[in-house]
Amino acid sequence: MPKTLSDHDRVVKAVIRKFKYFYEGFFAGEYPAAGIRLWQDFAARLDLSSTRKPEIWTGALLYLYDRLQVGWISQQEIAAYLKVSPTAIRKKYREMAETLGVVWGDPRYLAEGRRRNILRKMGAVPEDLSVLESLRDHRGSASEESLPYRLDRAMQEAVKGLEAYTNEEIEDAKRHFLAALRLDEHLTVAHNGLGRIALEENNLDESEAYLRKSIEITRESISSLSPAAFDVGDELQLSIYLEAVQGLGTIYMESGRFREAAAEFEEIHRFDPDENEGLTFLLGPIYHVLGDRDLAGHWYGEVDDYLEVGLVEPHVLLSFGQFEWESGRLERALEVWRLCFFGNIYLAPMLLGLPLPEGPLWLTHPFEGPDYAEDNVQLWGDLWRRNPSMAHLLRRLWFDTDIAADRERWLQLGQTLYADAEVMDRTGNVAGLKKWKRRYDAQQAIEMTPISTGTLKRVRLGEILKN
Repeated sequence: MPKTLSDHDRVVKAVIRKFKYFYEGFFAGEYPAAGIRLWQDFAARLDLSSTRKPEIWTGALLYLYDRLQVGWISQQEIAAYLKVSPTAIRKKYREMAETLGVVWGDPRYLAEGRRRNILRKMGAVPEDLSVLESLRDHRGSASEESLPYRLDRAMQEAVKGLEAYTNEEIEDAKRHFLAALRLDEHLTVAHNGLGRIALEENNLDESEAYLRKSIEITRESISSLSPAAFDVGDELQLSIYLEAVQGLGTIYMESGRFREAAAEFEEIHRFDPDENEGLTFLLGPIYHVLGDRDLAGHWYGEVDDYLEVGLVEPHVLLSFGQFEWESGRLERALEVWRLCFFGNIYLAPMLLGLPLPEGPLWLTHPFEGPDYAEDNVQLWGDLWRRNPSMAHLLRRLWFDTDIAADRERWLQLGQTLYADAEVMDRTGNVAGLKKWKRRYDAQQAIEMTPISTGTLKRVRLGEILKN
């Protein structure tokens, strides 16, 4: 026969059941095991048999567990959800906190990584500060030997490192980030800072080590890593994590570890699909390189949809056009390649071994210059050269009479825009700004002009004659 529960045990189980239910609403993504342990520790110290409304204990537990994590939920909000009195919750919360001696960031009920994140929020307060005390009244009073003091100092050093990095004082930035890690080896923003600097200095192994450590710390400190698991309103913690994931994905991609890169970029998409289109668009070429046409087609579909409303990097367009051509969609491939030609005027000729445009040109975006073209030919050249017939087709499109005429006009406008901008900048005379703007608009119009019917016919005929 099943064991009969005592009245006390029935109350304990009822509170746990309700706590689990309401905890999901307040703290989505985190499993409430530590909160349950707190409740069990308390329930073991007194007799709950006479309890009439377990919901009051549930509300007190929700509030106490949130408060020790420097949370944001008020007693009034919890009371409204549970349909009990805020005064009753306040009384039971105080009883629980006093009985167990609960302190801010209590190490009994938090994983170490999670606790450190909370202590950083608290500032330099004493480690044994009761949750019944105000943080505001005790900030700055921690001893220099205490963990909260060291964490606070570490964050100050990291902030100085970020300021130095912004001011391009790289050696000072390194010094501050390293000082921060000596005080707090779990400070992800410092790991990211050193990882970013190492990446810019092309020290890929060193950068990978710092970024891996940053990601590892975050994943250990959050039990269920999902968008909802990050603290409400804690965009900084999420952005630090995603910055590390992006950096690691970039290292993998640039070193030819495409499958590992795909995993990192898909992680970013999972967390923030609407704000990282540029990284999402890399997944098409990555899976294209890996030979997974189903996944490549899926992610190229994201590119195709976005082309209706925004710009896509030229190297992605070149790969997307290749995929469309390989899939038998010649007309769409030619349309996309035309966009690529004017998105970076150097990319196609550099790939094909043709002379590059001469003279300084007005370039609006970082991905329009020759350095971008050179980097991406090096990175994606094996994909683009995989089928020699593609090079012949690209060359035919590049030299088509309509494309060539548009390119010549585009280059003339680009040279004039550059020269006029130099004069206005040097003299401070902006009298010609309206004319400059008209030329700029004319150049943009060339870029967005649909591929002509004549070009389509000539290229198709060339393909027929070749075959």
